[in-house]
Amino acid sequence: MGKSTYKIFHIIGIVIVTLFTFVGLVYVLRGNIYLTAILAIIPAVAYVFIVPHLEKKKQENDDFSQELVFCSIYGIVAIVAFFMFFHGINIEFLRKDAIRKAAYNKLEITDQLFQDYEKEVTHRLNSFDTKVQTAYTGYKLSSTTQKMTDLENLLGTGVLDFKKPKSDLDAQVQKAIEAKKTVMKSGWNLSTAKRKWDDHRKGTKSVLDNWNRLSISFHYYDIDNRYKEAYAATLVKMPDFKYSPTVKGEDIALDKPLAAMGLSSVLSILLLLLFYAFLQVLVLLP
Repeated sequence: MGKSTYKIFHIIGIVIVTLFTFVGLVYVLRGNIYLTAILAIIPAVAYVFIVPHLEKKKQENDDFSQELVFCSIYGIVAIVAFFMFFHGINIEFLRKDAIRKAAYNKLEITDQLFQDYEKEVTHRLNSFDTKVQTAYTGYKLSSTTQKMTDLENLLGTGVLDFKKPKSDLDAQVQKAIEAKKTVMKSGWNLSTAKRKWDDHRKGTKSVLDNWNRLSISFHYYDIDNRYKEAYAATLVKMPDFKYSPTVKGEDIALDKPLAAMGLSSVLSILLLLLFYAFLQVLVLLP
C-alpha cells in the first residue's frame, strides 16, 4: 500500500476513536457539549502531533529518551480514551434498551407515588365518612352530651343544630360531611405538583423515545430529583404519609464508565478491546 493509503487509514482510525470517545463523554458529562468537545479533541490532537513525531524519530533513529516520553504520553492518552470509547459503544450498541427500560421504570415509580397518594386521600376521606356515620348512629341511639361532642370533634363546633328533630339532622349531617370532605380534599390537593411532574415526564419520555444523547444522562438522573420534589410535596400536604423517600431504581452507571464496564460481559469487553487495538494500529500507520 502507498503512503496515501496509509494516511487514509490513519485518519479513519483517529475519526472513529474520537467519535466514540466524544459519545462516551457526552453520557459521562451529562450533555455538557462544550466540555465534552474539548476533552474529546485531546486524543485526536495528541495522535495528530505525536504519531508524525514518532515516525520522524524512527527514521532518524536518535534520541531514544525523547521518543520514550512521547510513547508514554501516547499510551496514557490511548488508555484513558479507551474507557470513554468503550462507554460510548457500550451504551449505543449494547445497553441502550436496558437504559431505556430502567428510565421508564423510574418514571413509573414516580407515577405510582402520585397514584398511591391519591389512594391514601380516598382512603382517609372514606374513613372520615365512616367515623362520622358511626358517631351519628351512636348519637341517634343515645343523645348524650358525649355523643354530641364526638360529632362536633369530627364536623366542627356549631355546625349541627342539635335542637332540631333528628329527622332534620340527617340532612345537616350529610351536608356537613360533604363540606368537611371538600375542605380536606382541598388541603390534600396535589394538582400543582402533579401537573409539574406530568410536564417533566412528557419531556423525559420524549428524550428517551428519540434518544437525545445530549439530554439522556441529565434527564435520567433528574428523575431522582423530581421524585424527591414530589415526595416532599406529599409531606407538605400530608405529613404522616409514609412512602419511600427515594427512587429505588436499577443502577445503570450511565455516567460512570468503569462501573458500566463492570455490568458488561467479559466477551463484549474483549471484543471492544480488540477493536480498539485495531483502531490504534490504524492510528499508528504508517
